[in-house]
Amino acid sequence: MYVTDSQIDEEAPPVVDGWVRSVSTNDNNDGFFGSVPMIGVSVDQTVLRAWWNIALYHVLDPSSTYPPGASLLRAGVVYDEEGLLPSGTPTPITNADADWLAITTMNPHIAILARETTNAWVTLWGFPIDLSIKSQRKNETAAARVLYVAWEMALEDEVMGFTMTGWNCSVDAYMRTP
Repeated sequence: MYVTDSQIDEEAPPVVDGWVRSVSTNDNNDGFFGSVPMIGVSVDQTVLRAWWNIALYHVLDPSSTYPPGASLLRAGVVYDEEGLLPSGTPTPITNADADWLAITTMNPHIAILARETTNAWVTLWGFPIDLSIKSQRKNETAAARVLYVAWEMALEDEVMGFTMTGWNCSVDAYMRTP
């Protein structure tokens, strides 16, 4: 069957592609884990490509030992339903089977004894550049979805008073909207 250009134009819905950026700083601080909703994905919208970054820091003052002992920090971008509370958002260690667009293990890139008089330790985690997400998601559900940045710390054993002092993250997504 032969189709003319005018028939294609009449049948094809308009499509708009564009970048969406979201940045959050210390949105919540739940100690061993955290999450923040970053970019909403409306019904029939598609996340074509994305980049993300996260930076976390922890100050332990005073402490005579390197904090926080043997630990594992995982972070990622999860695609889930809209309106999840931080305590209900999937986290990368506890919910590794969630719909993750990106997930990675992070090691501290700096751990320094910042003040010798009171043994204040500063530990920093983060990436020097944004990480690429090549996973695509089309929202074919009846409700909005969201890209959440989430992180979780697994400690060898409990460390009294350990909470992440602060963190920030960003997500850039190339979205297709019909």
